[in-house]
Amino acid sequence: MRILLSRRFRLAQIVVLISGQLPLTAFASLLTEPTPDTMPVIGSVSQLSGYDSTSTALNQPATPSTTSTASSALSAMAEKITTAWSSTVASIADAPVFQAASLALALQANAAQSQNMNLLYGSSFKPTGPSLAYDYKTLYGITSAAGYDETKFLASLQTTASLYRSLQANLNQVQSFNQLYKSYVPKTGSPMTADRVKLFAATSDPNYTQAAYVAAIQALRATNTKNVALSLALQTNPEHATNYVCLYGQTGNALDPAYLSSVTGTAGYTLNGFLNYLKSTADLCRALQGNTTKLESFNVKFGCELLRAGCPPDATRAVLMDITRAAGYDQTAFLQTLVPVPIFGLDSFWNTTLADNESLNPNSANLVTQLVAETKVSQPWFNTSKYSTGVYTVDSTVTAKVPVSIIRNGVTLSFTALHTLTSKGVPIPEGAVPAAGTDGHITILDTATDTLYEFWQLKKVNGQWQASWGGAIVNYSTSNGIMPIVTNAAGGREYWGATATGLPMVGGTIMLDELAAGVIPHVLAMSIPLPKNTYVYPATRTDGHTTGANNIPEGTIFRFPPDVVINPNWSPLIKMMVVAIRDYGVVVRDKAGCVTFYGEDPTQYGSTNPYTQYYGGKPLWDVMNQMPWTQLQATN
Repeated sequence: MRILLSRRFRLAQIVVLISGQLPLTAFASLLTEPTPDTMPVIGSVSQLSGYDSTSTALNQPATPSTTSTASSALSAMAEKITTAWSSTVASIADAPVFQAASLALALQANAAQSQNMNLLYGSSFKPTGPSLAYDYKTLYGITSAAGYDETKFLASLQTTASLYRSLQANLNQVQSFNQLYKSYVPKTGSPMTADRVKLFAATSDPNYTQAAYVAAIQALRATNTKNVALSLALQTNPEHATNYVCLYGQTGNALDPAYLSSVTGTAGYTLNGFLNYLKSTADLCRALQGNTTKLESFNVKFGCELLRAGCPPDATRAVLMDITRAAGYDQTAFLQTLVPVPIFGLDSFWNTTLADNESLNPNSANLVTQLVAETKVSQPWFNTSKYSTGVYTVDSTVTAKVPVSIIRNGVTLSFTALHTLTSKGVPIPEGAVPAAGTDGHITILDTATDTLYEFWQLKKVNGQWQASWGGAIVNYSTSNGIMPIVTNAAGGREYWGATATGLPMVGGTIMLDELAAGVIPHVLAMSIPLPKNTYVYPATRTDGHTTGANNIPEGTIFRFPPDVVINPNWSPLIKMMVVAIRDYGVVVRDKAGCVTFYGEDPTQYGSTNPYTQYYGGKPLWDVMNQMPWTQLQATN
């Protein structure tokens, strides 16, 4: 069909076929129902041979006389077409009406392909060719399709018929196909047109193999069956539906098949098993979303992006499900492992655990004796709403920045680098309150810029913020947690920070969310009455005034030994503090009138003191006297 000589031969052969071997009435049905494709051919036939497409003889059953007469005329037509119209053979031979006849010859010459055609199209091809007008219309429909190619069609016909026979030979396979494609492939007989189209589409895939395709539809059917069962369970049980919505964001008739398949397609899936851990996973998700501290800790620990509301991203949901599927999973125990996210870098001294065999200060015994003596100077205490610091976490893209002037004794320290920084603006939220007491401490954590600000003696004067001193740490979340020493424009050194040692107020301060979690995961801070006039790392300066050989330098870190016994009768606060001091230590950060520890100022959370619930029903002085001071050791 693609070479001129073969076209001429083929065209002549087609016309001879039409004139001698095919029922003339059948061919006439094509010519008497002209289309834009057949019109030029009909016109050419009429002009060359005197053929009359309206002849009533052509619409009657064929008889020897009519066939003979017509055959003679059509034979003459074939000769004229192949000789006088050689220049237009290509356009005539490419017309679907002649391509249909060419396909008929190919099928007639191959009994297996005729059977394939009859199976898939419900036609009646015989060794002598098509027998019904319907068969010709079927051929014409095939050859009229865009991009039709006889060779490709015949190959596809054979492949598709093989698949169809395979499906019909196996009830499970045909059911799989019908269920997945919403089809009706019968156990015997030919497929409906829509189903035949689906079959041809399947075999036209360049990667198609019959074995792989059959295996795939059977696997999909198994998944689909599981999907239906899961969908029904979710739609008929409100608790299951609520849990599913929590994790997948889909419900009722809107259940997404893709989501269902992602569930039912996992290894080891069973409906009851999934529904059980669906509940445990949804419960965990809701517990995390209801506790900001736990949520933040979970995201950091597992590298997830769980938000305070809404269903989790796919990767986060997978992590949650892995957790709840683990052997021995217990939600309460798991949540206790989620400690608050450290404020400073994970490798800072604040967050570094002490080794069991941590080396001790050679003068440890004397330093501990001195500390015990200082606990008797005045009642040890736990500062919270007074002489501590409020910790305000803000986002400076939301919280407006306000200028803070550095003013001491009525003089604005405009020459300082600190004033230059803070006068440009600090994101202090509306309603922020410095801690009560003459120190007036406050801490601002700007998550947008990862900047920590702290101030000493912060107050408002005539509606404007001012402080006697303070400091800032840029990139605090990855910092060493020590205030910087800054050189100002005049070349002077500035020791930033609101404490006497350069250790930030928030460093070592016990946070309320840590107490709620039951774990204090960092070094604690302590002030003492009689610090020495020297300092040791991590302190960068001191306000100490004593000079005795056994006085304690600021920056000294004490610890409890690894085998310290936790008395079950101690209050929850002391238990958590002793464990933290055992694992991380406690650093001498400042000077105070008594040995003092620090908890964040709770003023911003309301008027009720939230710390008393951790006192075990005892007054604070009794709580602090539970501390086993004599068992401490100095490590540096």
